[in-house]
Amino acid sequence: MKAAECTLTAFMPEADAPNPGNPIHSNDSARARGFKAALVGGATVYGWAVRTIVESLGSAWLDHGWAELSFRRPVYPGDCVAVRVDSNGALEIGVGEAVCVNGTVGLGDAPWRRELTAPADLEAQPPPPDAPRLTPANVPIGRDLRARSVSVSRAESEAFCLDKLAEGDP
Repeated sequence: MKAAECTLTAFMPEADAPNPGNPIHSNDSARARGFKAALVGGATVYGWAVRTIVESLGSAWLDHGWAELSFRRPVYPGDCVAVRVDSNGALEIGVGEAVCVNGTVGLGDAPWRRELTAPADLEAQPPPPDAPRLTPANVPIGRDLRARSVSVSRAESEAFCLDKLAEGDP
């Protein structure tokens, strides 16, 4: 494992979308909730870190690696984002002096892997037609969520990576 870092400018193609799936990912809705602009999605910010993680740990991380992350502060479109992985696997994603995401990455099984239990039913089910939107009030705590199968073609995956992450490396 070696230290690696990169910088990039955060972007979000749909920051002015009026009705995103999560309102904090829209400028108007985020501002109404006290944020300065739309928040870039956490999965997108993490996605931007993958190239640096692979540079540090090697491509084997893609097949058998892990990450443990804490999302601390928002990232906004236009922010200059620094991604760093040190030689001990500490990951930090920051804007200026602010740490937005921190955690640890590694190869093999995560140290906490044995604490996880597999759901009882792993067979994919179609989504129920009347499934309610999950909220903190109705999430089924202590029960397995239904497994879902989602087919994504290579072309769809590449288009997503180019659009959401500006990442063209296969």
